[in-house]
Amino acid sequence: AEAEAGKALSWDPAQRTKAELIRDYWFVKRSWLFNRRLEDDFSFRPLCHGDVISTEGATLVAYHTPGHAGDHCSYWLQEDKSLFSGDHVLGWGTTFIFDLHDYMTTLQFMIALRPVHLFPGHGPMIEDGVGLLERYIVHRKEREDQVEDVLLQVPDPISVSDIVRTIYLNTPPERLWMAQENVQKILRKFDKSGIAFSFMLQADGTLERYSFSTNWIMMRRLPEGLVWLHRFHFRSETRDSAQPPLGLVSDTPVARL
Repeated sequence: AEAEAGKALSWDPAQRTKAELIRDYWFVKRSWLFNRRLEDDFSFRPLCHGDVISTEGATLVAYHTPGHAGDHCSYWLQEDKSLFSGDHVLGWGTTFIFDLHDYMTTLQFMIALRPVHLFPGHGPMIEDGVGLLERYIVHRKEREDQVEDVLLQVPDPISVSDIVRTIYLNTPPERLWMAQENVQKILRKFDKSGIAFSFMLQADGTLERYSFSTNWIMMRRLPEGLVWLHRFHFRSETRDSAQPPLGLVSDTPVARL
């Protein structure tokens, strides 16, 4: 029933749907086959950030540009001051973002290069490279500010669903799942940068700090029962506190409600 409804499979640690699980298996299988070849006599040297590839009339610099994917790379064409942006920046629309924190950091890195043109992995060449990158950042920052404003206005931990209902007032119900995934990515960025903290609702009604570092990197969406608190409303406690915060498991750190 879960698979037919297109919902996350409850038994999957990465919270993927059936279709996502099948797609990930294809990539993992390809990766496994590639690594098997490396164990043989296959000649291979991995590229590192900043490595230079020189050919007659062209010089490419390889840059690690995570965000769309953790192992994503882009290539800077020195002679033309242009960037092969891969899947990080597309010729139309916006790309799938795995890690918003890394995605935004990479956009800033790309802007610092001041590319004249962008050659994306999909779509036409982009002539106003810097202008497009700046518009991407402004668009994402506006939505981040909206999410942070909601967290600041609410002194208690709040769920993703409640944030979505507050921000996306005019979004059709059938598109709210996309809004929810956008907010989840913003909240993970906030957790990574220390703007907000995540807690898991326990069966007894208490809340316990949630750590993303212990969860599988293939995670597609956040687990049910996760709530969020802005750092402005957060106060660190220690496990030795004589009186745990109201409604919370004594953990290090925890939030005072």
